[in-house]
Amino acid sequence: MKSRLFMSLLVALFMMSNVFAGTPLEDGLVLKGEFSQIGSRSLDPAIPIEATFEGNVLIVEFTAPVGDVNIVIKDAAQNVYTSSIEVTACGQSLAIPVEDYNTGTYTIEFRNSKDGYVYGNFTLM
Repeated sequence: MKSRLFMSLLVALFMMSNVFAGTPLEDGLVLKGEFSQIGSRSLDPAIPIEATFEGNVLIVEFTAPVGDVNIVIKDAAQNVYTSSIEVTACGQSLAIPVEDYNTGTYTIEFRNSKDGYVYGNFTLM
């Protein structure tokens, strides 16, 4: 009887982990780095990117035009998911679904043609 209860508990736990796979632990990402902006001459510019989660979708919003941006998402095993976007207007955004990503910690990197580099980490459970 105890083994049956244990097996039932184990199966329920396994099913719950599959239901929540791809669910972010945090709502927003802390981004670090520098990103050159089109027409910007500031010595200490703010990062013109905001990244937040809405459910299982990572929303990336650009608060200033920054030109062509390459986006790379890497997991701990260095598997790479990439995307590109041309950011020509303030408020332009990109939605990246993460529900099919495995559980773990990921790094997202943004690079533009002006040698800008911004990164942040997020964890999916």
